Amino acid sequence: MAAAPSVQAAKAIELGLATAIGAIGPGVGVGFIFGKTIESVGRQPELRGQLQGMMWLGFALTEAIVFYALVMGFVAYILI
Repeated sequence: MAAAPSVQAAKAIELGLATAIGAIGPGVGVGFIFGKTIESVGRQPELRGQLQGMMWLGFALTEAIVFYALVMGFVAYILI
């Protein structure tokens, strides 16, 4: 049995909000990571290679949080 259109609309809004709110923190974190890497390379250019490796690792781990929020949004969408 299909859900009412208003329930479907509420579920779609919930999924969008869950993903959007879950992306705010990682967005700030990624900006912070890249900004501090640029600042560090400006101070000590000889450490660029080491800093870049840590930067990409931090970027990947921070960005994974968005996918957790998206998956939890899908779970809530399906269960509600």
